[in-house]
Amino acid sequence: MMPACSMSSAPNWSMQHERSQDAVFDTVALERLFHRHEGQLFNVVCRWTWDREDAADIVQEAFGRLWDIRKRVEPAGAKALVYRIALNLAASRRRWRRVRTFVGLESASSDGTAEDSMLAAERRDALGRALDQLPDKLRRAVVLCELSELTYTEIAAIEGTRPGTVGSRRSAGLARLRPLLARLGSEAEEKQGGQ
Repeated sequence: MMPACSMSSAPNWSMQHERSQDAVFDTVALERLFHRHEGQLFNVVCRWTWDREDAADIVQEAFGRLWDIRKRVEPAGAKALVYRIALNLAASRRRWRRVRTFVGLESASSDGTAEDSMLAAERRDALGRALDQLPDKLRRAVVLCELSELTYTEIAAIEGTRPGTVGSRRSAGLARLRPLLARLGSEAEEKQGGQ
């Protein structure tokens, strides 16, 4: 499925910002990075926020911020940097949403779309609740490893840690997710059986 965020809704990098020829990270490099990784990054951020519109906004903002600091960016580190920016923005958005929900500014449940089946929505919600129960470091490792198609080395660069640590966090996160998902699945079955 194509993400909601596409190049057509992205800023026109070449027209919006003028730059000198001597800069290290240029328009072409950013456009190439965007085309290659926008979909994967969207999937990761969407699983972090559980909101497609927020995820699209965050991906756009992450690439915009990368553009803003382009003169200090080494092309080899740009991919890890845009993931780090996006995950930090997503974490901030989640915290803000919790505050808004707590004070009653927005509903705690999100509206489903017409094409979502009831079962798919329940599974997605169960996965979201289970992931929410993991500590941030484990959640980030699971989401990045399972949804981004990045290597442990690339994820380690994003997280500022070693590849072995990424693997350990992923394993620990998955080990904690299994019983949570089983319990949430049982609760959903009991709820359906009682109706």
